[in-house]
Amino acid sequence: ILQEKKLCEACVFQIYSEPFYSCEQCDFILHQRCANLSRKKRHVCHNQPFMLHTTSGAQKSRCALCDKKFTGFMYKSANHKILDVRCGSISEPFEHESHPHPLYYSEETYKHCSAHGGGLNMNIGMFTCDECDYSLDFECALLPKMVMNHRYDDHPLFLSYGDLYVKGKYWCEACETKVNPRKWFYTCFDCGVVLHVSCLVGDFSYIMPLRVGSITRSNKEV
Repeated sequence: ILQEKKLCEACVFQIYSEPFYSCEQCDFILHQRCANLSRKKRHVCHNQPFMLHTTSGAQKSRCALCDKKFTGFMYKSANHKILDVRCGSISEPFEHESHPHPLYYSEETYKHCSAHGGGLNMNIGMFTCDECDYSLDFECALLPKMVMNHRYDDHPLFLSYGDLYVKGKYWCEACETKVNPRKWFYTCFDCGVVLHVSCLVGDFSYIMPLRVGSITRSNKEV
């Protein structure tokens, strides 16, 4: 059962139907996959190995790949490059259900993300397709497929990868402005509620509630 306020201490995603571990004495919860994260690993973005740091405290960090602030577990290299465990767990070829072809890491920063079609990606890289012009930045590649937010709907909200054949207009339940139906958005299959990705998964979505503190910035040099 998806519960809005039950969050994994490692990745800060909501707990859904996948297996998880929980403490009987406090609210500490881990997805089973997060409890089994590799302690040391190589990553496509960097030539140095990353070590897993499992301190789950109030201090916020910023991921070098998706540029999002986060709390929870992290991967850290010897030269202090920091990745959240979502970005740190990605490998290639990267398979995403929004696209039929495998995606590969590229340091080309002049491409537009196909999910939102906005400005040029200014991070250190993104995932691109060798067979067509499709590309995803790390932030969009790792968006949760399902989110529970009772402020907007009592049902789960699912990530939609756009509808090329839609007729009519979509309006965001949160900001009450138009939603481009050809770009990614969240929707309720029961009620038809629609929200911008940025309105539902905002800047603080990967920070545990009531966790305050300074931000540890990552060294972004490769």
